Amino acid sequence: MDFIFQLQYADSAECLKKDTRRRQKNLKMSRKILRTNKLALIILIFIFAMCNKGDDFVYYDYYMYGFQKPIGSYKINSSGECYYYVYYRTDGKRHLFVIDDVKKTNTWSFNDKHLILNGDVHEIINFENDTLFVKDRNGRFFKLVKSGVQK
Repeated sequence: MDFIFQLQYADSAECLKKDTRRRQKNLKMSRKILRTNKLALIILIFIFAMCNKGDDFVYYDYYMYGFQKPIGSYKINSSGECYYYVYYRTDGKRHLFVIDDVKKTNTWSFNDKHLILNGDVHEIINFENDTLFVKDRNGRFFKLVKSGVQK
């Protein structure tokens, strides 16, 4: 009986150590994400504010995770306007996406954890240079990349 108790105690101690390590790792990750979110907010303000006085638009291509070609593009400016474009496979050019039955806001905004584009909320995950990694409300991952073609 004493041997079984020692085994159970050893298992409990090992589980406690693993749990403590997991919690410490999660705490470090949470702190890193919090710092990243603050930095992402600053970078977002900088990126979107660099849209040249509110009248000049900047295109950000919208990639689904794992795709090589963008599925669409957001045309935004610093005054808060936002329009969604799709790429047609036939010509590879952007075309304004108009939905007649759904009223879109044609605006963008953000807070420290979310980017709102035309009313669609995206959670900010990470960023690198001119690329912003986001997750939509369905849990799908996307990235927004400043387009090389700004026409």
